[in-house]
Amino acid sequence: MKYLCWTLLLLTILTAAGAQELTLFGKIDGFAGDSVELNFPMDAGYQQGNSYYSKIAGDGGFRFDIQGSHARFALLIYGGQQEWLLLSPGRQLKTVFEAHTMNSTIGFAGEGKIENEVLEHCMDSWQVAEYIDLPEETLYTSLLPALRGMQHILLDPIDDVPLPDSLRKTLQVELSYRYATALYDFSDSLRRSGKDRDWLRWADSALGEVDLPSREALDISPSANVYLHDWAIHHFMKEALSLRKDTAIRKRIETDFGLSFDAVQQLGKDFGDDYLACIYAGKALQPDLAEYLFANRLVYYSNETLLPISRRLLSDLTLYFPDSHLRAYCIQKVAMMEQQLIKGQGNEEIVFRGDSIYNLSSLLAPYKGKVVYLDIWGTWCGPCREEIKFLPALKERFRGKGIVFLYLDMDEDDVQERWKEFVQQHAITGQHVRLNRQRLEPIWEELLHTHDVPRYYPSFFIFDGNGHVAEAGAPRPSEGERLYGELEGQLKGGVRP
Repeated sequence: MKYLCWTLLLLTILTAAGAQELTLFGKIDGFAGDSVELNFPMDAGYQQGNSYYSKIAGDGGFRFDIQGSHARFALLIYGGQQEWLLLSPGRQLKTVFEAHTMNSTIGFAGEGKIENEVLEHCMDSWQVAEYIDLPEETLYTSLLPALRGMQHILLDPIDDVPLPDSLRKTLQVELSYRYATALYDFSDSLRRSGKDRDWLRWADSALGEVDLPSREALDISPSANVYLHDWAIHHFMKEALSLRKDTAIRKRIETDFGLSFDAVQQLGKDFGDDYLACIYAGKALQPDLAEYLFANRLVYYSNETLLPISRRLLSDLTLYFPDSHLRAYCIQKVAMMEQQLIKGQGNEEIVFRGDSIYNLSSLLAPYKGKVVYLDIWGTWCGPCREEIKFLPALKERFRGKGIVFLYLDMDEDDVQERWKEFVQQHAITGQHVRLNRQRLEPIWEELLHTHDVPRYYPSFFIFDGNGHVAEAGAPRPSEGERLYGELEGQLKGGVRP
């Protein structure tokens, strides 16, 4: 999950005395590749569009000098590995690590050495997933006290570390909230374990380890923003569970949300439970925290390039917080997606079919004599959306070679326009068909030869020029050369009699 830490957006350029800088430099032993990445997350994970890159010199050296007046948490990324860092103005940091074992070999030097050694020591200390099978009472009588003790052992010595007070506070705030969110994550493991575990009790305990973050904490700590969202989700889930036992459920929902029952149902259908949690928790939070929650979720969904819910959250932010200093960045994020949509609407390589489709033959009829790569997907499907970023390379590889890229979307009829906008915004060139679940089922049965097999999204099939299935369970676009080889093989095979 991804949540916004707003101070990280503010790059302060100072005059007269010159600009303050965050400086990171170092060396990669045994490097391969031409650059290293420095990402500034707005939450506990990678933040799209918020990275800097440094070319790696012939001796493995690299350097970043980035304008900024505040301490900032960052991810140093190289070769699929990442390491959390804390960069501060006037405290240069040097790192050295082995190319293939960054996390285990990284070392620190320079003025920023101390805080980064503390960060590295504490960052991943609260790994609790391995305790999932402990008896329930043992979780509270043994595990939770042990984790609390570990927290004190790790964090208390920070008081004596020779650091500026502001930097010490930044470390303590971040690590305290990271500890609480790690415990909260364990409640989700308990809930998903399939066992009769009181995950709600653990979640209550986890979130009770710290107070709701202040605005100041949200400004300096990515994990404080994670915690705010965890709190909102938990607050909503507890209420949802209590509603199941409430005989006057419709009235209770209307009271809680300040909306009609039908309006709440429609919002849930359109935008999901996470949005409902945002609305519900926003009414219980202090206004300044609710403002951050709305903005955080907007940036999260814009990073996922989901325009409808981002539009909705921007509308909410404008309605409830018209003077918010966070709106300008949120407007920018949504505007970028709107521009992508406008560009896609003029893309003639995106074709929406309007003919009647009722079986596999009618689906494939326009493509006789051509190899077809069929992608069965849904706009609601996370793994389906993950494959989109691999499509440009696939299309470029087979440009002009006559392969038909056919996208069969499973979405209900009331999201017709949303489906079209999604395809256009993401520039998914090719042939497009949308069927609801009921109308898609006959095609699934023809493809799988049974109605008893689960329907997985996404699923991929390759058809030869005669419309026969050449490969069921074909490679995904993300599998690159494996898929390319299969398609090239079909092109060479031609149309079989």
